[in-house]
Amino acid sequence: MNRRHFIGGTVSLTIVGLAGCVDDIDSGPEETADNDSEETVDSSPEDIVEEFFNAVADGDVETQEELIHEQSSSLQSTDGGPELTINEIESRTVNDMADRSSSSVSDEQIAQRREEFNDEIDEIGADDYAIVLFNIDIGEEDNVEEYYILVEDEQEWKLYAVAEDIGFEEEPTEQTAPQVAFDFEFASEYELMIMHAGGDHFDASNIAVDVGDTEAVSEAANWEVSGDWEETVRAGDEITVTDTTQTDNSGESVRIWWSSSDGESTNTLSERPWP
Repeated sequence: MNRRHFIGGTVSLTIVGLAGCVDDIDSGPEETADNDSEETVDSSPEDIVEEFFNAVADGDVETQEELIHEQSSSLQSTDGGPELTINEIESRTVNDMADRSSSSVSDEQIAQRREEFNDEIDEIGADDYAIVLFNIDIGEEDNVEEYYILVEDEQEWKLYAVAEDIGFEEEPTEQTAPQVAFDFEFASEYELMIMHAGGDHFDASNIAVDVGDTEAVSEAANWEVSGDWEETVRAGDEITVTDTTQTDNSGESVRIWWSSSDGESTNTLSERPWP
């Protein structure tokens, strides 16, 4: 299943603050800054991430595709999405990722992750990798902080993967509510698209969607559900929920809620009124 990044196109984008410098970027156990090559990369990884966000804001699909590595399996261009504000774009190292983790990370785990990164870039034929953190507000309520992995290929940095593919973050358990941002797109009074916009992945069996007093993502006779929310749901996965009776649901509350596998606890993850 191809996943697209959650940031959309025809939106207003504000860059609040940019930080970091290319000297801070982690390039695995063997640093490449002292190599003998006289060629230099014109744009830093942070520059590429900023350029990508600007292309998203402009709905510039061509530029987005130019900035994504051809062998990336988790990123693709998009021409629509929620309003967003970029707060921070900053280079990071594997050690930084470990320090920010919610769980304890050993030196052996850090070394293993560096080795995995280097194995990955060798496999795709790239020369180096970089880690860039971004912090973003989606609309007025949701804040998402994730990492991009970029690879250097033929003296150019390209976006390759997102944080959930490589982070040290503690895995949410079936008894712990995930921290997730969702994007709602109301196509009509009876059709709604919901997308996992960032944060923890979760088990689809622990999630329900209510429209008013009805659980839409269930066996309800008048609701039809299609999309990617099968088994593990990750950033970019989406579902479309359709009221087959074509009832006007304007004004109804749409609520995404989570329940633990043992049934002992529930949590509302997101709620929006149907416009």
